[in-house]
Amino acid sequence: MKKKILAAALAATVLCAGLPLISGCNVQVDYTLNETEEGEKYYSVSVSGYGDSLTGDYVIPSEYGEGDEVYPVTEIEAGGFSGTRITSVTIPASVTKIGISAFAYCYSLTEVIFEEGSTIDCIPQGMFGYCTKLETITIPESVTYIGPMAFYYDEALTGINIPDNVTDIYPRAFEYCTALASVTLNEGLEYIGYEAFYGCSALEEITIPSTVYDYTVTSTDDEGNVTEAYVYGVGIAAFHSCTSLKTAVIKGSINTIASGTFGYCVALEKVYLPSTITTIEGAYYDSNDEFYCGHPFAYCTALTDVYYAGSEDDWSAISIYQTFVTEDDYTYDNSALLNAEMHYNYEF
Repeated sequence: MKKKILAAALAATVLCAGLPLISGCNVQVDYTLNETEEGEKYYSVSVSGYGDSLTGDYVIPSEYGEGDEVYPVTEIEAGGFSGTRITSVTIPASVTKIGISAFAYCYSLTEVIFEEGSTIDCIPQGMFGYCTKLETITIPESVTYIGPMAFYYDEALTGINIPDNVTDIYPRAFEYCTALASVTLNEGLEYIGYEAFYGCSALEEITIPSTVYDYTVTSTDDEGNVTEAYVYGVGIAAFHSCTSLKTAVIKGSINTIASGTFGYCVALEKVYLPSTITTIEGAYYDSNDEFYCGHPFAYCTALTDVYYAGSEDDWSAISIYQTFVTEDDYTYDNSALLNAEMHYNYEF
């Protein structure tokens, strides 16, 4: 557990006169000295005051302090730069921890630079949420998961490469990244959360690697009751409303095509499915019995071809939910899939 031993005395205070690359009034960049239980000292950084006044390019130093109090900067605090108007930020390799929503609502942020040798293990929840001008970012190879809503509504983001070490993309991570035309999902990825790419209306094709799979989580409560929860390898509505998506390739060993997976992918022409599939779901209702989303292929009106890795007999054994559901005058079903031309024994 860290303890704060110095803050205001070593804060980087910015007044009207400003510092290089920073303009505005009543904003302060605070470098707070902390100590671990092992006695190691480090600085964390965050902005206080009128954050909207912090503008321009900001370089986080790898070390901070004066005299005998010079120590590495290893942490960006939760919400640390949220709401500032910086246009770019350089994050040194010394930073090993980044708090949730660290750069959320940075509407002017266009560039993020992780220095070579970065060892951060995640892009945390909401880290770049609503960074509406962020166009490109190179995620460090050290990252193992991308948190919920990490890039939510980054409507200028055009492409993303998910590094090999990433095993999990959490729910809504790239939701409404409407300019996202290119996504590379590398082998090693195991989980894509619900609505992860919902509304990515510029995305034209997606390939889900063979390492993605469905699994069951077992938990025990305080009274010893054991419960099991089924986790979709590709979550509910993961690619819903990707209205430019033309081709979807699922190489993964998933068993279930979840509700809403490709719902309203009105340009989807071809889909490639593995032989491991046992179920293609219908509509989904939440715990309050409220309608959440329709069938996996609802309103895939352009779908013409389905390439399936199994045989015709294998396909006949799949449980495909065929009953339609009507909600608010909209009808949801899997007819687009059922009416497409089938190609069996396809080899990926």
